[in-house]
Amino acid sequence: PHLSRRLEYRDVEVVFDLRAEPFALHRMDVMPGPLAIHLAHRGIDHVDLSEHIGDRPRDVSVFTQGSIDPERFWARAWAQEGLARLFNAYHEGRRIAILGRDDDLPFAHRARCIGAWLWRQGIDSQHITLFDSTLSHDAIESQLWRLGERLPPKV
Repeated sequence: PHLSRRLEYRDVEVVFDLRAEPFALHRMDVMPGPLAIHLAHRGIDHVDLSEHIGDRPRDVSVFTQGSIDPERFWARAWAQEGLARLFNAYHEGRRIAILGRDDDLPFAHRARCIGAWLWRQGIDSQHITLFDSTLSHDAIESQLWRLGERLPPKV
């Protein structure tokens, strides 16, 4: 089913879009402009956060060994602004969804950087998988632990 129907089914009120260019041209229905219009018809807000906490930051100093370093990423003012918007929407009681490009959990940007930051704030987000099921961020952290990744402490 179309993404908007999946979000509507889950009573999502606002979508925070992390995807930065380039976009998949074979999926015009999920390009930011058409997607925002489609979501608006279903009563769902679309917020483009690609400049703040997007999956392709322009600041190359946040990369180590070809990947985004979450600690460096979280320390940047532009990232803190985007993370604050997510945090505030959550505390306003809004049902939010974070839209990313990569479906390879636990290695997707929205899990490694955004979900991990929320998790450290005591928010166990739910990730919608490629198969339309959900996976808690706590479960993702457990998977990373088993793979030998550092388990960040909760605040």
